[in-house]
Amino acid sequence: LFKNYIKCIFFKRIVKLLFKFIQFYNFQDTLASSFHEYRASPPQFQLQRLLDAFEKEQKSFNDESTRSVRALEERCRQFADNQAILQVRLLEKDSEIELLKAQLSTRTTSDEQLRLMRTKFDSELLESKSKSDQIRVLTEQAEIVKKQHENEIREKDKCISELFSKLKAAEDASKPAFEKTANLQNEIDELKQKLAEKEADLKKCGNCYDEMRKAEQLIEQIRLERDEVRSTLNKIPTCVICLDKRVCLSGFTIILEKIK
Repeated sequence: LFKNYIKCIFFKRIVKLLFKFIQFYNFQDTLASSFHEYRASPPQFQLQRLLDAFEKEQKSFNDESTRSVRALEERCRQFADNQAILQVRLLEKDSEIELLKAQLSTRTTSDEQLRLMRTKFDSELLESKSKSDQIRVLTEQAEIVKKQHENEIREKDKCISELFSKLKAAEDASKPAFEKTANLQNEIDELKQKLAEKEADLKKCGNCYDEMRKAEQLIEQIRLERDEVRSTLNKIPTCVICLDKRVCLSGFTIILEKIK
């Protein structure tokens, strides 16, 4: 805008110079015509005409100068207004520049964080790729192991089927032996039952034997007491008159009661 303004002023000055040149050319024509009129007219009239022409030119020049000055003042006022507007815009642009600087700083920080994240992502990607390779290898190994396991299972199933067939054949072959064994087992159970009954009887006999031993001990004790009584009776003196031992009957009765 300022460059355009300078161009306009320069163009106006050129126009004014051309205008002055034209005025000077017209002034020469006027002088030439005035000189002819001066030769034909009185000197005072010619001088007055020159003064009038000069005043007219001066007035037109002053008017033109006033218009130019007013135009320049208007242009200066517009320039000042534009400059104030431009100053406000410049302040706005400065604030925008500061904001852009802050955004640039934030963008730089974000770029750094993005770079770090990208580095981390690349490392994680490499790690994931290595893990994927490991998983692929392990999967292949697992498939091989699975096939081997399936083959082993088929072989074991085949062996189990053969064993079941042999077991069934053995069961069919040993079925009579099983029946004989079952009969023998029944006989063994019956013998065990009889043996238990015999053992119960033996226990009862054992109790009888205990009672018999107790009775024998009691008999032995009675025998000893009897012998003692006999010895005691033998020690009793005989009656001289009747030759009998009845004199001590009461004492013998007491001894028998003790024995009982």
